[in-house]
Amino acid sequence: MPFDGDNRRRHRRQLFFTNIEYCLSFLLPGEVYLGSNINISDSGMCMYTYRRLYEGDDIKINNALPIPHQRATVRWTKRYADDFYKVGLEFVGDSPGLSAGSRKRKEYN
Repeated sequence: MPFDGDNRRRHRRQLFFTNIEYCLSFLLPGEVYLGSNINISDSGMCMYTYRRLYEGDDIKINNALPIPHQRATVRWTKRYADDFYKVGLEFVGDSPGLSAGSRKRKEYN
């Protein structure tokens, strides 16, 4: 699999600032959470959120994105304050070869 040299990513990230509305797949459809997207690529995105997410959590993105993905799996979480997190997401479901990954709960501080 090819990587973006400096970032060691499959696809180059582009700065992309927008508010994100998302829900967790294991909660009722009416429960919507907010995040702020900071970058995006064909395979994933990074956002800030006040909701603690864990590695392996699946989310559904309610906003329209500039790419054809609306579902993602949390790959890493970094806590910056008690209720403020930076989250790395990998898009799933809409691209062949992407899988939901493990359900192991892991947080990076």
